[in-house]
Amino acid sequence: MSAVAPDPRVILGVPATGEQVTRRAWRLVAALPVTVIAALQWGALVRPGGAGSMMAALLIGAALGWGLLELEARTSGRTRAHWCAAAVLGGLVGAALCAGVPVRDLLPDRWDVLATGISDGVASIPDLLVPYRGPEVWTRRTILLGGTALTIAVLLLACWPAGKRTTALRWAAATAVGVLYVAAVIPHTPSLPFLSGSLFALAFLGFVRAERIPQEQWRAGVALAAGALLIAVVLAPRLDGSRPWIDLQHLSENADRTHAETFSWNHRYGPLDWPRTGRQMLTVSASTPDYWKAATLDEFDGKVWREDAGNIFRVPDTELDRTHPEWFQRIAVQVHGLRSDRYIGAGTLLSIADSSTTAVPAGPGVFEPSGAPLRAGDSYVANVYLPRPTPAELSAAGVDYPDQVGADLLIDLPRAAGGPSVIDSSSGRRVDARATIAIGTFGDPGSPVAIMPGAGGNVRIGGRLLLASDYGRMYRLARRLRAASSTPYAFLRAVQSRVQQGAVYSETPGVHRNPLDAFLFDDRQGYCQQFSGAMALLLRMGGVPARVAAGFAPGTPLGHGRYSVRDSDAHSWVEAYFPRIGWVTFDPTPSASPARSQAGDRPGDGAGGARAQKPATTRPAVGADEGVHWPALFGLLAAGALLVLTVAVVLRARRRRRAHRPHADPMLEELQRALRRSGREPARATTLQRLESALGSSAGAGSYVRAVRDARFAGTGGGPTRSDRRALRAALAHGLGLRGRVRAWWAVPPAFGDRPRRAAS
Repeated sequence: MSAVAPDPRVILGVPATGEQVTRRAWRLVAALPVTVIAALQWGALVRPGGAGSMMAALLIGAALGWGLLELEARTSGRTRAHWCAAAVLGGLVGAALCAGVPVRDLLPDRWDVLATGISDGVASIPDLLVPYRGPEVWTRRTILLGGTALTIAVLLLACWPAGKRTTALRWAAATAVGVLYVAAVIPHTPSLPFLSGSLFALAFLGFVRAERIPQEQWRAGVALAAGALLIAVVLAPRLDGSRPWIDLQHLSENADRTHAETFSWNHRYGPLDWPRTGRQMLTVSASTPDYWKAATLDEFDGKVWREDAGNIFRVPDTELDRTHPEWFQRIAVQVHGLRSDRYIGAGTLLSIADSSTTAVPAGPGVFEPSGAPLRAGDSYVANVYLPRPTPAELSAAGVDYPDQVGADLLIDLPRAAGGPSVIDSSSGRRVDARATIAIGTFGDPGSPVAIMPGAGGNVRIGGRLLLASDYGRMYRLARRLRAASSTPYAFLRAVQSRVQQGAVYSETPGVHRNPLDAFLFDDRQGYCQQFSGAMALLLRMGGVPARVAAGFAPGTPLGHGRYSVRDSDAHSWVEAYFPRIGWVTFDPTPSASPARSQAGDRPGDGAGGARAQKPATTRPAVGADEGVHWPALFGLLAAGALLVLTVAVVLRARRRRRAHRPHADPMLEELQRALRRSGREPARATTLQRLESALGSSAGAGSYVRAVRDARFAGTGGGPTRSDRRALRAALAHGLGLRGRVRAWWAVPPAFGDRPRRAAS
């Protein structure tokens, strides 16, 4: 049986007509306007940089879509499937880069980090206010990633090669672009909503119907669509009243007020009644973990620690050690289930940035919003001073305290019935007065001063009043510990050890008239308020400026320098002042407490409770890796363009070669090319039978040639199998070493694409 020359159309495919080429190109042309409108609306959800990210994704999607249109015209079968899969993979990578995802997080060994970041971003979206201007990088990335992925998906689906599921793919593209637009305009209404909606409707109509409208009906179709849109633009404003039919925002705000948790930070020492549902309050991004402070309780009123309203404008709150730049930090806070009239910070708050309201001082080292309280969806950046000295630095700090810490050595005493009285200088009568005791600093050997305005001034009987008051036992303990300590830091360690000695954590302590005294000497049980309140009071009695801070423990690490803070993390701790360093955090509460257990080996652990300076192991959360990675993006665009160009050139060269040799057998061509590339090109007179004999030492290689001969002359079989190709590759590499194996792979590459078609017989 002789071979019959194959029809060139069988090998090359039927050439596309001009009308077919135009209809293919129209898919991309029709998809671009509607995608641009929807992408810009999505980009408005994130500011700044959202529109730029979406337009970059549009360019990538258009390039990949054009590549798919070229593939439809020039390839088929497995080759087309492989290139389509590559386009999808390129679209995913491009979407991530446009959203600002770092290139390193796209590598397989970082997929767990990528998944965690996206999961955290998705979890924060329900509480966001848009447009989002906050500093949370993974929140920004997640919002943008949804838009960039949809944008690229629309253009890929619109340009996907025609097949059995063409209609389903086109409707999938229409659905995707509808979701892209609607999901963006619902939370953030465009500035010109009717114009934007009209343009989108017109572009959407052109996208879904234009390819199917005959050319002679174009004018009528455009006129009909324009008329319908004109009627809609006239009627829509009339239907859109000044009040919504269903006020979803009002319902949402009511729900927020009902479910948002608030905290009263002043101490009470009764049974703990803070909410403990595990609800997320905040997400904090910081280069290092710490306690997140909401309030400074700097006044002891004779029974409890509370905020002193008279100290709101006390400036400065602390000394700033500029020799330690690592003690200055920017933290980003995203509010979730919390309603707060204080900005949550750390250490001493220096300033607030990127907040929707103006921040005003609310006490030493804390700020409050000038307008409505913070609620779910609010975000801001806090600049804080957070010293992390070593024990050696604390021991060497000395006793040269600045003047502004005098207010942190005051103790109010309740009226001491039966205690010492003083003579009123104006009346000459003995009075039982309420006193404020001013303790001298650790290095001041003088007696405490009693500030008694009702008794005619300040007198040096503060020590007598303390000893005669209900806090006499505490004052004697503080003097004893101070006498045994050589430095303020040694005194602090002794105080912390005494507070913790024999004490157990309990959320239902007994109720007493003087709870801190009873905690230290009687019950020996309590929660964070008892531990921190007793330690701060003893420190003041010994001349070390101290106060109580209230807020949240560090919370649960999420990765990327981010921490999830829940209502169960509500906590209070101690801040003690050291000259030239400032306020340093110490936590005397046992680690058995729910909030304290989250702190692990963070601030306040160990004998001294000071935080040894360690290099940060997480990258800064603010100002890093934000926005689009333009170098990587442009590199991807250039690589993609080069890849598409290379594919087009190769396909064109292949098509032209086949056109010049329309009668060539593809399988025979492949065999000749393999022999030539491996350096074993046979003589021109070599027949397939002789070649099969020459390769007879390898059964598999001989089988390859026999399959070619049977398909060409006998018209049987489907040509060489993959096992035949592997055997031929091994035979061509035999005896040639590593170089021969490389040439054999080049000669007979793996059959990823279509197998050569056999000639018709």
